[in-house]
Amino acid sequence: MRPWYVRDDGVALITVLALLTLLLIMLGSVISLAPTLLKRANFETDLALALYAAESGLNHSLAELDGALRAEGQTLTNWLNEQGGRKTLVGDSPEISGTYTATIEAHPAISGASRVISTGAFHDRTRVISVTVRARGALFPEAVVAVNPADIFYEPNYVAAKVRVPSWNLGEVDECTVESVSNTQRIQDQPVCEIDGSFPSSGQRVVIRNSVVHIKGDLYLASEFTFENVTLYIDGGVTIKGSGSLLGTNTLNIQGGLNIHAPAAFAGEGGTLGEIAPWNYFYVKGSLSLSGNAKIGSLSPTVMPDVLFVTETLTTVIIEEDPLNGAVKCACGIYSPARNVSFNGNAFRMYGAVVGNTFNFNPQSGYQNIEYDAYAERMQNVDLPHASRVVPSDWTEE
Repeated sequence: MRPWYVRDDGVALITVLALLTLLLIMLGSVISLAPTLLKRANFETDLALALYAAESGLNHSLAELDGALRAEGQTLTNWLNEQGGRKTLVGDSPEISGTYTATIEAHPAISGASRVISTGAFHDRTRVISVTVRARGALFPEAVVAVNPADIFYEPNYVAAKVRVPSWNLGEVDECTVESVSNTQRIQDQPVCEIDGSFPSSGQRVVIRNSVVHIKGDLYLASEFTFENVTLYIDGGVTIKGSGSLLGTNTLNIQGGLNIHAPAAFAGEGGTLGEIAPWNYFYVKGSLSLSGNAKIGSLSPTVMPDVLFVTETLTTVIIEEDPLNGAVKCACGIYSPARNVSFNGNAFRMYGAVVGNTFNFNPQSGYQNIEYDAYAERMQNVDLPHASRVVPSDWTEE
């Protein structure tokens, strides 16, 4: 007798057909949804590009306001009155083929502030950005300003400007022509040139006039030096121990640290009340140390401060007395909103102002003196070429 069993012939075929049917149903669903998904993706992309265009209009407006406020004594209110109460900027973003229309007007609810409304468009999509804009206050409104609220010198309404040591890539430039005459290294009237290594090679006198110089090493000023309308880009650090003159406007962009030590003594052209004297800028990415009996700036009580130190990173700024050489005297400004600033030792005297994150005053005995009189109040008008004069806030998007 044959055993009974259930036949399973054709089961595999049925399974395959069922799976194929399911896959066809899924494929059909995807195909039917594809136009909707593609349309949605295009919609989101167009909105994003419209927002980028609106941001371009906002940046154009902020640049316009920043340029306007750099005029002596200009305010947002006065500038808007000169524009008839409103200014409209129209432009495009070539990289995305979007356009924008931005309007600058007086803020309806905040006295002295402005409002920027920028509408960006891409294809048939639009996005709107609205931003409140205030004029940034003076960088040095008081003799001592702390950015950190935990410090005793904290100014609650103070807005620190964001600053950075400019980066540089000057490309292929010629080697500097350095004249060596009577123990003097002289570079003069060279638009852009470079020195491959530290400079000078020994403790020689240095004279640089009307030139832009890239030093691919350290700068060591141990003897006399003269800078006149000079821009220096220094890959290493800078040490100043000599005496010198700063004529016109000079800018040192220092990738490393800056150490100024006795018997250093240098100053710019200063200026008296009512005059606008050139500033000398030291942008420092590394540490800043002022020590010994170094004399910085025009120290006459009737001469304006004319040297400005600007630091970027979080390391400490130290101004300290040398027991053998005495204390620092500085007619200058120190702008270090991200750093702790320490004053160590005695008899330190400063004509000017200092901004720091926090402060340590550590006199052993005697005094540490920061004078902010009618001459030092010139610090209220100093500005930084790379710091915006406007402060945006209350950003909304539609």
